[in-house]
Amino acid sequence: MDRSTLLSDAEYKGLEPFVVQEVAPRTDTVRYLWEKWSAPSRGRTYLAELPAEVSDHFGPRVKALALMLAQVSGVSEPQILAWSACVSRPIRSRSG
Repeated sequence: MDRSTLLSDAEYKGLEPFVVQEVAPRTDTVRYLWEKWSAPSRGRTYLAELPAEVSDHFGPRVKALALMLAQVSGVSEPQILAWSACVSRPIRSRSG
């Protein structure tokens, strides 16, 4: 504050809080290491299971955001794909 603009009888009364919220898109990449076994006698390879919540390369928050953008906000799939390319690893469309 420029104190030269205050009247001569102005008294300091402390600080007034002012809260600002911001959205900060960021990536959070988790790398899983699968335990891998091979049975040469059967010609078979075995991989350990991933956690139950992991079904593909996108976490539940990415999926929830994409659904919210599409269903609630009416954002088209091409717009969601373009946005994802700007902030992170691009999401591929179902057709591509």
